[in-house]
Amino acid sequence: MNTDERRFVTKALSAFICVHLWLTPLVFRLLAQNAEVSGLITDPSGLAVPDTKVVVQSADTGAIHTVSSNQQGEYSVPALPLGLYNIMVEANGFKTVHQNGVVVEVDQRARLDFALDRSAATRKVSRCRRARRCSTPQMRR
Repeated sequence: MNTDERRFVTKALSAFICVHLWLTPLVFRLLAQNAEVSGLITDPSGLAVPDTKVVVQSADTGAIHTVSSNQQGEYSVPALPLGLYNIMVEANGFKTVHQNGVVVEVDQRARLDFALDRSAATRKVSRCRRARRCSTPQMRR
């Protein structure tokens, strides 16, 4: 290998290493920017409510993630991008619950439990800042 070829290989290898060192933290940051919302859904007596529909909608993009609670009343919505979300929980025989303004942050594992009421009214919670701090119910009939 002559001198010009060695210089070319050295420059190419240096450029590859620089790009790799620059991109690696960005890739890890992008991969870490997912969060999860999960919780337990119960009835007024504290018993689990299975097969409850949970709809998580991004207030920013409108993207919708729909899951159902399992037999133990647990639900999980993984791999959510960061942002603001509105959550709707509905089950047969119970009133629908809306929880708006849930903020999901980097690598957060937010827990949101819902206690459903047996009523035709809809409860709307709209003054939420963080997932664990939501607690102001408003009744709408």
